[in-house]
Amino acid sequence: MSVTTTSTPVETATSVTPVEMGATAAEIDASCRPPVLFFFTSAGVWLVLATVLGLLASIQLVAPQFLSGCPVLTFGRLRPVAENALLYGFASQAAYGVLIWMLCRLGRVTLCCQFPYLVAGAFWNIGVTLGVIGIFAGMSTSFKWLEFPRLAGPILFIAHMVIAVAALVSFHSRRERNVYVSQWYLVGGLFWFAWIYSASYLLLNSVQVRGVLQGVVNAWYMNNFLMLWLGSIGLASIYYFLPKLLGRPLYSRGLAVFSFWAYAFFANWTCFGALVGGPFPAWMISTSIGANLMLLLPLVGMALNWYQTIDGDMDTIKRTPLLNFTVASAAFFLLANVLQILLSFRSVSMVTSFTYAWGAYHTFFIFGFFALAVFAAIYYAVPRLTNIAWPSEQLIKLHFGATAGGTLLAGIGLLIAGIVQGQGINNPNVTFHDVLRSTNIWLILAALGGALIAAGQVAFLLNLLKLARTHSEPFRRSAIAFVTGNDAPIAGVKR
Repeated sequence: MSVTTTSTPVETATSVTPVEMGATAAEIDASCRPPVLFFFTSAGVWLVLATVLGLLASIQLVAPQFLSGCPVLTFGRLRPVAENALLYGFASQAAYGVLIWMLCRLGRVTLCCQFPYLVAGAFWNIGVTLGVIGIFAGMSTSFKWLEFPRLAGPILFIAHMVIAVAALVSFHSRRERNVYVSQWYLVGGLFWFAWIYSASYLLLNSVQVRGVLQGVVNAWYMNNFLMLWLGSIGLASIYYFLPKLLGRPLYSRGLAVFSFWAYAFFANWTCFGALVGGPFPAWMISTSIGANLMLLLPLVGMALNWYQTIDGDMDTIKRTPLLNFTVASAAFFLLANVLQILLSFRSVSMVTSFTYAWGAYHTFFIFGFFALAVFAAIYYAVPRLTNIAWPSEQLIKLHFGATAGGTLLAGIGLLIAGIVQGQGINNPNVTFHDVLRSTNIWLILAALGGALIAAGQVAFLLNLLKLARTHSEPFRRSAIAFVTGNDAPIAGVKR
């Protein structure tokens, strides 16, 4: 069964930006097709690999003997491989695909050059592959989310810079001169990732700061990778698709301006909430707690803007599959950030610091917010890039339900496990073995959530591969006809 996404046209009237002369949507999509499809397909493959490996690591939390006979598949290697494959293999490549397509659509300009994106994308995948192999081989750097061996870092950074320069050329060449809120986040994300990745890599691998500064730099990188890189792309998708699919303009540009600058300023300072209780300067922790509280300002601004844009139109949300992804993504974004604010309080951190509770925040942010936001973009863009509808509506529904439901289960399980774990550790009458046993039931719940997430990503990849097979059918028939000398008619691409 074929499915098409219903929406108002991207560039119509008041849905996103004022109309100016520029390239047509069909011309833009044709120019973006090779690099965007490359990034989306690569992201889908890495996503399935990451979620499966993450599920195996989750099982090992409650059954340590699972795969214990294979050193390569122990928890200490499976977990960093799963996390880095998810962040760099899936999340970053999906972000690049969304960024390229959205900058061109909003700027009403065709993609100026495909070759640099394809070369950079190939090297990005080489860097991720070398990094994954290096972790499996025991060459991890031990810095969370920066575990890739030193060789992979420069490859990823150079690939990003090539993509960033090419994307900025397209942004500079835009025909629509008015800059929409999504473009602020997209361009900001390009600069922010280059800054945080290069600075963290140099400080941890070249300059090699010592002692507690390593933990400070690592926490700064992890926080800003989520908030300023993945967060920027996810927010750009929400601001783009929410008014567009509803067929009405964004409620307030002024509120969006305030939220953007407040988020950009305060998000950078929220990085030390996870270090409360550690051997770090008190001013750092206090500054981070204050920044987390101030983060409520942009969160309230965003929530109000989105709520007023929806204007109670639940019927449109129910009958538009992509709006389910976008609205759920917005809800998870607010949930994740509120949870981060609560976990940063000293009274709460006395229980939850260095426990599974922070894993709940990461789960809500990455799978709940970011993944659902980029999936909305992928489900919308790919049929327009290929001129082919998605093969299965049921797989789309399964993907959404499994991802959203699995994220809730996994996040709740990790949060409760973290609270139980923290209370047990703080009780001198409870042995460490009893602490581990008390968290098992909640870790099993988190593992079940991980299994649901993995099932959803398999459904997504199957749908994508079916679409790719249909898209490649004319080319395959043409190749067969050329080899066999049979002049059989070539099937046309479905429009």
